[in-house]
Amino acid sequence: MGHTKYAVYLCISIGMFSICNADTITIDNDIRSYTSLSNTTVIMTGRSELHLSAGSAPLSSCQIHLNSPDSWLFFSNLRPSAVNSSTYLNQIRVNGAAAALNSTVRIVQYEVGTVVIPHGPTYQPLQVYNGIHFSGSAMNLGLYTYYRAAQLGAMNNAISSFRLKRGYMATFAQESNGAGISKVFIADRKDLEIGVMPPELDNAVSFVRVFPWRWTSKKGWAGGAWEAGMVNSAWHYDWDNATQSSLDIEYVPMRHNANWNSYSNINNKHNVTHALGFNEPDKSDQANMTVQQAIDQWPNLLASGLRLGSPAPSDAASGLDWLYAFIDEADARNYRVDFVAVHFYKNNWSAGQMYNWLRNIHLRTGRPIWITEWNNGCNWTTPHPSYEQNAAKISELITMMDSAPFVERYAIYQWCTNRELISGGNLTPAGIVYRDNLSPMAVSLDTNHECIGYWRLDESEGTVAGDLSGRQNHGVLKNGLSFDADSVPGIIGNALRFDGVNDYIELPAGFDEFDNGFSAAFWAHPTAVKNWARFIDLGNGPNNHNIIVTRESTTNHLAVRVYDGGSAGGLVRASNAIALNTWQFFAVTISNRSSNNVRIYKNGQLIQTGTTAIPQSVLRSANYIGRSNWSADAYYQGALDDVRVFDYALSANEVMDIYLANTTRPFGGEPMAIPGRIEAERFDIGGQGVSYFDTTSGNSGGQYRLDADVDIRSINDGGSGYAVFQIDAGEWLNYTVNITETADYLMTLRASATADNIPVTVKLNDQIIATVMVHDTGSLNTFWTFSVQDIPLTAGDHQLLRLEFPVGGLEVNWIQFSKPGPWNGQPHPIPGRILAEEYDIGGPDVAYDDTTINNTSGDFRY
Repeated sequence: MGHTKYAVYLCISIGMFSICNADTITIDNDIRSYTSLSNTTVIMTGRSELHLSAGSAPLSSCQIHLNSPDSWLFFSNLRPSAVNSSTYLNQIRVNGAAAALNSTVRIVQYEVGTVVIPHGPTYQPLQVYNGIHFSGSAMNLGLYTYYRAAQLGAMNNAISSFRLKRGYMATFAQESNGAGISKVFIADRKDLEIGVMPPELDNAVSFVRVFPWRWTSKKGWAGGAWEAGMVNSAWHYDWDNATQSSLDIEYVPMRHNANWNSYSNINNKHNVTHALGFNEPDKSDQANMTVQQAIDQWPNLLASGLRLGSPAPSDAASGLDWLYAFIDEADARNYRVDFVAVHFYKNNWSAGQMYNWLRNIHLRTGRPIWITEWNNGCNWTTPHPSYEQNAAKISELITMMDSAPFVERYAIYQWCTNRELISGGNLTPAGIVYRDNLSPMAVSLDTNHECIGYWRLDESEGTVAGDLSGRQNHGVLKNGLSFDADSVPGIIGNALRFDGVNDYIELPAGFDEFDNGFSAAFWAHPTAVKNWARFIDLGNGPNNHNIIVTRESTTNHLAVRVYDGGSAGGLVRASNAIALNTWQFFAVTISNRSSNNVRIYKNGQLIQTGTTAIPQSVLRSANYIGRSNWSADAYYQGALDDVRVFDYALSANEVMDIYLANTTRPFGGEPMAIPGRIEAERFDIGGQGVSYFDTTSGNSGGQYRLDADVDIRSINDGGSGYAVFQIDAGEWLNYTVNITETADYLMTLRASATADNIPVTVKLNDQIIATVMVHDTGSLNTFWTFSVQDIPLTAGDHQLLRLEFPVGGLEVNWIQFSKPGPWNGQPHPIPGRILAEEYDIGGPDVAYDDTTINNTSGDFRY
């Protein structure tokens, strides 16, 4: 808890009254608000805020000491240009040094006021890590620099998590030119901690750029900065990109058309956070571009790393057709478009009509809206209003836009008959209305696409399921469920087994930020059909903003439903998707679009679409894994592994990336069978460090498979085949196996070596089950069989077998597990002929005794 310490006072504040003639206030990890301060020393440390609301003389003869980077000073009703004066800067110190703009402090727009932030130009607000949940090596990144492959160095294609300090924006992209999959993250309300990168960017980032954020309000101006200042606009644009932002008004650059003005103006500009695309491309007298032409140029805007707005079409029906075609093509190409820009000149439309028109665009595109030109009609619409009528209409429309959460910004266009805001250098009635309107913060919806819960369920003890997302949504295991007793082998490390009686995981209150949709992904191994058994249920009790992923009744259908308050959305079912007693991967995505907003995936493949209600961003206090909010429903029975929840709708590629990432999966799709022979080259799919570890890059033998760095060559060992060769110390190979019967097995390894006593460690589910000693076979082209007897194996599917090579210098053809007993499983009949070579299976001293190693002829069996 923070605290505030007071010293000697002659008068003190109650609520929001002023403090005067005070001695010292100490604020440590706390927030304090006053109308004004006089003759007061304030010492701020830790994560602290001081808010002053007076519009005149909020500080007088004071000393404000900002002694930590997270100690911020707010002037609620002074603009930045007023704060950037000796009147106020002389009263502010940063760690003892004088406050100076762009030296020791930032002085930034904050809605209609100002925030003073004790950061200089060399401040590095972004820290990236090469491990999930802020683990591994770290690198600090500063402002405006283009961090590409060379600048990122060892972090190129290696970022797995990051921390971004409050007050900054960071863009991450796959390609060094800013293209490919890219996402913008904004830390506007608090430090942003992303413990798990979005799936398509995890270990795949080659471009990062960091910008200082501005807390701009919605109200803007289409035109010059001078006019924008007359009506107290927080931002403006001028259909060009050559101007600069001022302290009080943010400038938004635009690429107007295919040829003008230079992209370099945008890419090199400081103190901006957004850029706009082409102006009315559907009109021949404006940008005049086809969708294809605009899409082809879009990577030039992506190169800036700025938050990008779509081309702004006219408000004709054909303009919206152009816009929707552009958005669909951008989505298909994975080109980032952060918000949609539109124009609006509908004559005398009501606020309700305009709201519905804008909302339909928002729902169709799935993005927030900027209205970059608008008025109550214009020259080409009739009848023309009087100035007083227009003022009333402008007031009505801006009240609606200020309250609509999906409207991020609006910029009025004034050059329309009887609709001007400024005429002859003076404000018209509409201009006065516009000037006096105090619009709210521009960004009200959640703009960040985050994993907000990631429970690996790999703990070895206790009753807390740690959340690796960075959001601290740790789960509590209930009713006897524990990692000590219920941890079992999973797809990724361990999994958690639920009894289907009454145990479950309880998640904390929250899950209230689904402005961009919802997704859940998890591995499941159900062992019983239980009535309406939940995988996930987020809500506030039954019929109260629930988001459910469940078995439908006692069927094998996977079902998804969202409740808008107490109103149930459609039930979307994937018929017969759930199988018993086997691992399967499910993902559910729900977008914020009005129709066909549900996607259900199994093992990375889309299996069902449909429509349910849009998840609302409300606090949910009854959130469970393995339990329903409805008391009549059953509890889940079986195992779960690697459960994730996201605050946006994952793309199909992201779903596939999660399915494939960090998992070792059987080559060819089906686990190898035990008893049976496993060819060495058929190791699992999953990549370096997941399904294998190899010390060199590439398959130097170039044979059989080229999807991995494991070296494979052709051999002639009892016929054609392949061997894993050039094995170095420390390498290993994984094989997913199904063991059909619990028994003691004979294990045989077919290998070659040119030295004696080379160990091969064999593990099952991370436990050593045998060590095979390989001896000199005379040549790497000569393979012998080496065996270990009496290896106890327990029946079960999707178990993980690993061959580890502590010492190099050998080659491996195959490994085999056999049950001791008669050759081919059946005793030889007597009377009858018994072929000598069909002796029993069981190995030396059990099935035979031989004075030499190996079958030197290599015939029949080896």
